[in-house]
Amino acid sequence: RPQGFVTIRGTGLGGSAKMSVPTILLRPDGKVWLGIIGGAIHIIDPGGGAVGVIEPKADISRGGLPKGRVLAMVNGPGDSVYIGTQQGLFRSDGAGRAIRRIDIAGRAGDGSIWALAYRAGVLWAGGLDGIWELPLEGRDTPPVRRHESARLGDSRVTAILPQADGGVWVGTRAGL
Repeated sequence: RPQGFVTIRGTGLGGSAKMSVPTILLRPDGKVWLGIIGGAIHIIDPGGGAVGVIEPKADISRGGLPKGRVLAMVNGPGDSVYIGTQQGLFRSDGAGRAIRRIDIAGRAGDGSIWALAYRAGVLWAGGLDGIWELPLEGRDTPPVRRHESARLGDSRVTAILPQADGGVWVGTRAGL
């Protein structure tokens, strides 16, 4: 049960004077990653304050976070973080230093990713074109399974909640 609330108007890491945070990720080390509207990710230590910032780059051909909004983040295997953006799916190391695009076979590389979830070696990615299942463990290039948009009722996926039995709840712009 919450013991109180704190309003944070800025992290001291630069960026917009008005901080808007569409996505938050708690890392295993206790740090918090904040996806900021301008495209950056601010990393804070709740007990110690600002730690660092991952700035978007104009040219991501050698790695990096693209310009545009960060829409979703999820902890992956090992120390990895998967980042869904307006410009596609990206993978980062735990420090936010090594970021690279993850291409999904059969999908445009710059297609937006609105929802992410990870459970039992499988990354689920949702966008305006449906939901994609990417088994990750032990593979350099994961096989991809695209799930039928028609069976979802609406292909615009906004939320994903994987279940222990391997099933998955999928929220769309038209329902669950």
